[in-house]
Amino acid sequence: MIPLPAGAHFWIFNTRKKHALIDGLYAERHRECMEAAREFGVALLADLQPSDLPTPTSNLQRRAKHVVEEIAGSKRR
Repeated sequence: MIPLPAGAHFWIFNTRKKHALIDGLYAERHRECMEAAREFGVALLADLQPSDLPTPTSNLQRRAKHVVEEIAGSKRR
């Protein structure tokens, strides 16, 4: 749990728009990340460090680099 500052307000909207995570770009990104993890011989990209990655030469390697650097950055915070 994270305490909220005094006077914090939330707005919640029901747009009645259905969001399906198994469709579209989310599913494609997930598939790419899982494929990249297999190429690097790990179960998940979270198992890698930025130093484990070569200079990216393919879309999958670029996807992996992005994800691994995001995870490493969130661990430093």
